Amino acid sequence: MGDTPQSTVPIDESERALRLIFAYDGNDVRLVSQQAVEMILPRSDPLAAFEGRQGSWVELQDGEGRAIFRRAMPSALPTDVEALADDTGQMTCRPVEHPQGIFIALVPDLPQAQVVAVWTSPPPAEPTGPAARQAARFPLRGTPEAGQ
Repeated sequence: MGDTPQSTVPIDESERALRLIFAYDGNDVRLVSQQAVEMILPRSDPLAAFEGRQGSWVELQDGEGRAIFRRAMPSALPTDVEALADDTGQMTCRPVEHPQGIFIALVPDLPQAQVVAVWTSPPPAEPTGPAARQAARFPLRGTPEAGQ
């Protein structure tokens, strides 16, 4: 048997993924890049019972707006940072006045996925704080559009 070159071996659908790079500046979230990659990803986080939850996650949705994949991303859009207290040497959490940065989400390249949505809890992220809201949504496989 001859070896088949890696580049001509058919890729199983479960090994196709998208690397999505997001940038955020305050409440504005933008999808700045979509890159196809070959890798095996962990299964989706639960799709049911996310209503009223806090935190941050990305979600693939089908053409009807139904979630078909979800990845929790607890530190994607931070609202606070750990820092040393001024004179005690103890760690403390301080709010980020104007959060900005980038984060990367790896999601499966599912043929039925039409949209990627970013969900996040507004600050303050406390146990009794507000539930996550959809911060932005973008079409997949096309030119990224402005968040809604």
